Amino acid sequence: MEDRRLAAEFIQASLEAGEKVLLHSAKGRHRTRWAYVAYSLYVGRRLSRVLREAAEKPWLTPYHTDRDMWRIFQEHSKARRLS
Repeated sequence: MEDRRLAAEFIQASLEAGEKVLLHSAKGRHRTRWAYVAYSLYVGRRLSRVLREAAEKPWLTPYHTDRDMWRIFQEHSKARRLS
């Protein structure tokens, strides 16, 4: 859970500073998509929409993930935003 939060906070801070963020992995498919999902949930987007987008182009399909873990992350992120 901590790695998701760190990635989301890094992306958010970079964007707020006016920086561009490029997600890339030398290992290839499915290795950066989780950072996109983490950031999207961290800023309050809906889980179902984010996971649907993560399974569409330009991402490679399929996207196998643990929806329950993302739901928990989303709840933790919401609590942090509200505190």
